Amino acid sequence: MNSLLLLILLVAAPPFDHAPFTAVLKKHVKHGRVDYDAIGADDTFKTYLKSLQDANPNALQTRAEKLAFWINAYNAITIFFINQHSNIKSIKDIKPNVWKEQQFSIGGKPYTLDHIEHNIILGELGEVRAHFGLVCAAKSCPILRSDAYVASRLSQQLDEQVALFLNNPQRNRFDAEKKTVFLSKIFDWYKSDFIRVAGSVQTFIEPYLANAADKTLLMQPDVTIEYLDYDWRLNN
Repeated sequence: MNSLLLLILLVAAPPFDHAPFTAVLKKHVKHGRVDYDAIGADDTFKTYLKSLQDANPNALQTRAEKLAFWINAYNAITIFFINQHSNIKSIKDIKPNVWKEQQFSIGGKPYTLDHIEHNIILGELGEVRAHFGLVCAAKSCPILRSDAYVASRLSQQLDEQVALFLNNPQRNRFDAEKKTVFLSKIFDWYKSDFIRVAGSVQTFIEPYLANAADKTLLMQPDVTIEYLDYDWRLNN
């Protein structure tokens, strides 16, 4: 196949359809709680997984299309892995390592969750807000949306996810009396990512906070930052 024909085929390729995943999420995810059994039995989810397996990621043309594809793929594959293992209490119960060793084929190539997250989404595409869109099936994770990510609204969706996560007192707490901010462990694990894009964790967080007093406390030079324990129990 010559390069001109390949270019024509890529340009003519229709956008990847995430509507089936949205249909599944709307039915089986309520306020971030996931009905894994119902999703596993849903033929629409099986159809979506098959579409991921048959996809050609190289045909995705824009950064937004690529990010929407890979974030949705990460979340769908995570659900698939959970459903492959009955009676588990946490994704960490899956052996071998669910992030580094379990594989899912996309376009004939095996991918791990770790590769999708770190090499593609955070590495190649450089999207730090994805930390709040990628859901690792745990109670302390960002909540799973009831709709799939789509290129046309991707930035808005990611901003919504960051704001929702940061303003949830179960994920982050602001204690003015103690001059202490209790942050999700995500901000500790991935501190270098937030520093890279914003200069500091606090500078990244501040624009997304809804409460002015929380903003003031966060940016005080003598504020203490502590990190909350992570609850790895399933978000079902």
